[in-house]
Amino acid sequence: MSWWHTILPLGITVVAVFVPGAVLARCAGVRGLTLAAVSAPLTVTICAGTAIVAPRLGVPYTPVVVAIATVIVALLALALRVAVLLRRTDLSQARSWIRPGATRSTARDYPLVGDPRVTGILIGLVSLVLPLYIIGLRYVRGIGKPENISQTYDNIFHLNAVQTIISTGNGSSLTLGNLTPTSAGFYPAAWHDLVAVVAELTGASVPLAVNATNIVVAALVWPLACLFLVSRISGGRLLPMMLTGVLSAAFSAFPYLMIDFGVLYPNHLAIAMLPLAIGLVVDVLDVGSFRPESVLTSGLLLVLMLPGMALAHPSVVVALVAFVFPLVLAKLAQQLIRAARGSVPRRRAIVWAGLTVLYVVAGLAVWIVARPDPSTYTWQPVQTAAQAVGEILGAAPMFAPISWLMLVLIAIGLYSMLRQRRQWWIFGMFLVGSALFIVASSMPVGDVRSFWTGVWYTDNFRLAALLPIVTVPIVAIGAEFLVRHLVTDLRRLLERRAARQPVAPAGDRSRVLAGLQERPGIVYGSVSLALVLIIGVLGQNPSLEVRQDSLIARYAMTSTSPLLDSDERALLDQVDGLVPAGEQVLANPRTGGALVLALADRRTVTPHVAGQRSPAEQTIIDHWDEAAFNTTVCAAVRDENAYWALDFGSREVTAGQHPYPGLNHLEGTPGVRLAAEVGHARLYELTACRA
Repeated sequence: MSWWHTILPLGITVVAVFVPGAVLARCAGVRGLTLAAVSAPLTVTICAGTAIVAPRLGVPYTPVVVAIATVIVALLALALRVAVLLRRTDLSQARSWIRPGATRSTARDYPLVGDPRVTGILIGLVSLVLPLYIIGLRYVRGIGKPENISQTYDNIFHLNAVQTIISTGNGSSLTLGNLTPTSAGFYPAAWHDLVAVVAELTGASVPLAVNATNIVVAALVWPLACLFLVSRISGGRLLPMMLTGVLSAAFSAFPYLMIDFGVLYPNHLAIAMLPLAIGLVVDVLDVGSFRPESVLTSGLLLVLMLPGMALAHPSVVVALVAFVFPLVLAKLAQQLIRAARGSVPRRRAIVWAGLTVLYVVAGLAVWIVARPDPSTYTWQPVQTAAQAVGEILGAAPMFAPISWLMLVLIAIGLYSMLRQRRQWWIFGMFLVGSALFIVASSMPVGDVRSFWTGVWYTDNFRLAALLPIVTVPIVAIGAEFLVRHLVTDLRRLLERRAARQPVAPAGDRSRVLAGLQERPGIVYGSVSLALVLIIGVLGQNPSLEVRQDSLIARYAMTSTSPLLDSDERALLDQVDGLVPAGEQVLANPRTGGALVLALADRRTVTPHVAGQRSPAEQTIIDHWDEAAFNTTVCAAVRDENAYWALDFGSREVTAGQHPYPGLNHLEGTPGVRLAAEVGHARLYELTACRA
């Protein structure tokens, strides 16, 4: 299959990811950029919430059930709007919630004034289409073929979890666990729930649905979230919005790192939504340059999207708690200053002081409770603090080549913020993100490092992926500062030259001056747009090429692929025609055999490396090859319908050897028949227990 054949599945994926949330948001009165940005996160909440509720109601989790849930919550949102309208006597006040969207600052950029329709088209093309093209193209090149899979340990679980949801109709995060009834428990399943909906709507294989969903999240959800956050900082001005669009595709740490390392698909989804959550907090606290007419709507949207983000990956909610802390301090400082000046009552400042203390206490509680067991803190420091600082400033964490453009833009952005002395919480947020990465990547192993970064398993990669969230506003500010000064200097230079033209006829000089003064949008808007495009091109730095090359190696299907090689994949393609539906297959998951569930839709005794086993399952794992002479084996085999086994050799995706005793002696064993083989990969049937 070529990528051209995936155009329809990709289009359906966009619909599946955005439409449910868009219906809910529109019924809540949301419009414009906010509508576009919140749609996907609200869809995630709808899918994850429906997956939890559906089993309790005795109905399967399917796209139809998700559609019904969407209609229900959308009608509730609409009813709430109507109730607000009816309860308020002042309709002008009610309208502020019914039709939100006004801004504190609607001033347009001087270099980009002109026809609003043309301006809107330019913004759409540059801000969204360019990152869509750039990120999408890099994902396509990195993944290779549409149905390639990441050859990594975590992918055993992720692919099988999606197929488990499709097969069982149960995608509840409360019970997904390790994919077997005996190991049911909590696992954040929002990403898996979303991919399951995509797979069922498109009819695509699980690998294709996974890749399509990840592309849509990276190329659409992420840039929209960045645009929303920067709009709150810039007041919705056009130039920083366009710059944000092109620069959102210039970070190697996100989105690319999360589908390369791990793979960490749930983090990939949750982090893509994080800038939106921060932007909504900016609205609620009123510390930005963009004020929606209704803080209530922004708060409601934040409340609605947080469950989806938490059920994608809880650690990203903890990151939100940390990144929002400077915003809370900024709000407190704002109220204290206003109280000192007499513009607000002192009791309001006292209330905010109390709320700040409450936030710190609650935040520390979340920080402590959300940390996993310390035995999972296996990641070690990898560099010095000085090296970590250099990687942060060069937008090149985890040993990627430095991006000189990003280094310059970060420096200019920091200078611009310090000079203007406003919205300093942006700098505070940058310091928080940087400090977490420095602690994880350079601080010696100990209690301090574990306390601050244990939520992320002290994993440098997870914290590196958070750096673009706190860096996007700074590079947007720096790029705007640079472009504005270049355009302003160009305008002055052209005007001086036109005025001093000694030989040009007066009429020509007048026409030049008139063109510069009367139609600046055409002249300087074109220059600004050209500079934005140049920055976008220069932003595609060597660190992105390194990450793309790493993706190519990670997703390549070869005869030596670490998880599932070409022989093994070819054999799995035959399994559904050989193994009857309802019968199980025994396989060592570390050799890739467990992917018979995701790729052939056949149940396996071991769908994941981890997980508790029932006595019958353990008997099969340890003694399957002894069925001809061990009388206890056939009883277990019949209980589990486990008449088949895959032998993919001893090469495992992780270091070391973890043999499955029941697979040790299959060739030539009495009562075991070779059913199919491709190269070294073999499928066996246990005929000894068929009688």
